[in-house]
Amino acid sequence: MSIVNISTYSEEHINVITNYETGFTELFKHFYHEHGYRNIALVRVPKFHFSSEKRMDFYKRLLDECKLPFDNDSVIYSKLKNK
Repeated sequence: MSIVNISTYSEEHINVITNYETGFTELFKHFYHEHGYRNIALVRVPKFHFSSEKRMDFYKRLLDECKLPFDNDSVIYSKLKNK
């Protein structure tokens, strides 16, 4: 049996490390510059999920760079489902 770990590093398993910052930044800037969007929402999983926290950090930084206000109502929390 093989275990593949996604997003974080574990010495015991195969790891797939993702670069959320590049993709998220390119998408946000595309919406802002190409389409003129100024109310860009973020859909994320519950608080304290590692990669979701990272995307929230990128989101806030990009809002700041574009001189857009942070609006807590523009952050939508989805629920993780257990199978």
